[in-house]
Amino acid sequence: MTIQDKTIVVTGAGNGVGRELTLQLLAHGAKVACVDINASGLAETLRIAEAYKERVSVFQADITDSGAIGEIVGKIIEQFGAVDALINNAGIIHSFLHVEDMNTAAIERVMRVNFFGTLNMIKAFLPYLQMQPSSYIVNLSSAGALAPMPGETAYGASKAAVRLLTEGLRYELHDSGVRVMAVFPGGINTNIIQNSDVRVASSIDQLRARLAFLLLSPQKVAKRVIRGIKRNQTRLVLGIDAVIMDVFCRISPTFAPRFLYRVIDTILAPHVKAGEPAAEK
Repeated sequence: MTIQDKTIVVTGAGNGVGRELTLQLLAHGAKVACVDINASGLAETLRIAEAYKERVSVFQADITDSGAIGEIVGKIIEQFGAVDALINNAGIIHSFLHVEDMNTAAIERVMRVNFFGTLNMIKAFLPYLQMQPSSYIVNLSSAGALAPMPGETAYGASKAAVRLLTEGLRYELHDSGVRVMAVFPGGINTNIIQNSDVRVASSIDQLRARLAFLLLSPQKVAKRVIRGIKRNQTRLVLGIDAVIMDVFCRISPTFAPRFLYRVIDTILAPHVKAGEPAAEK
């Protein structure tokens, strides 16, 4: 699908990958509707995108609130006239804890944002996407949906739900002009921990700092997603960690996840055990 002059809705546009998607899409000539729950983050995105102010607008909304999403759909259609693509980028994580140590509210929160938020956006915008001769839905899943990650089991489950939702939609819509892409990024150097409003052991932050050279930049993720849209791709696996997990799990669906889990657990176990259930917000 071409990007020039297309109207594209991006969630989580107030920071990280969502902000970078917004800026790069605008540079490619698109019109962008930025959606985020964080008003100050949206304001900063709008400030940075000042050069494209005639083609970008921001809409504050909680994607877990279907009523609020219904309201912004009307505003976006009124302003732009149509929607050609939806990029579901918004997501959160939880504290690095085993499931038995997590409170149920924290698990439900991750599922509401990552899965039901994505579902709400799709259900709200799909009728308008189907009006176009060619359109796109892009859902950001995670490498955590390809194989289990120590301390992030509930997060992985939410992203696995996004994966299956995306794959199912692809078949449901195969006779329409709506293409559907699943994106599986590995580690990304963003502020997702702070933006998720959770606390983690200080050792996790230190570990992230030491491994920063292995993490994808938001700029690279955005660039690859946009290239994928232009090439009409339906599946993207981004980052060496995600590629290794994907390939190994395809070769040996039983052994590989167990092996990878043990390897990663060796690195993360001390940090996961350092987490405190009471730290969930």
